Amino acid sequence: MLPSAVMPLAYQIVLIVHVACAASWFGGTLFLPRRVRDALSLGADGGRVAIAGLQHEGRVLRVASTLVFLTGMGLVFLRFGGFAGLPVRFHISLLLTLIWLGLDHAVTGRALKTLSPTATPAEAKRLTGVVGAQHLLFTTTLVLMLWRV
Repeated sequence: MLPSAVMPLAYQIVLIVHVACAASWFGGTLFLPRRVRDALSLGADGGRVAIAGLQHEGRVLRVASTLVFLTGMGLVFLRFGGFAGLPVRFHISLLLTLIWLGLDHAVTGRALKTLSPTATPAEAKRLTGVVGAQHLLFTTTLVLMLWRV
């Protein structure tokens, strides 16, 4: 446990990093399906360059998603001293974030890693559904964390 004089500063810094990473994770995937469809429509040469950019961006987004989870855990211990003092809505938010993190790393990350200019429109459509589910989970998590019941 941190000394009480350092606690508010550490909490504020971790909170800022948490919110910034969550915003970049959400915003970075906002137009991802459309950008994948656009990259696939460019053909072999243009598509290869666009897909390489999307793959790099996907790696950055996976780092941001991991930081959202880790800083969220840090906030639990800095603010509440652990899971015992945590309200139920935060437990639910943590579960939804874990599901979102799993979708991001397993489905979205794998889809971007294996993306090629010869990919089918069905692959892009699958990615659209997963990103939509991630945004629904994010919105639900945000409401649970900010809404005082």
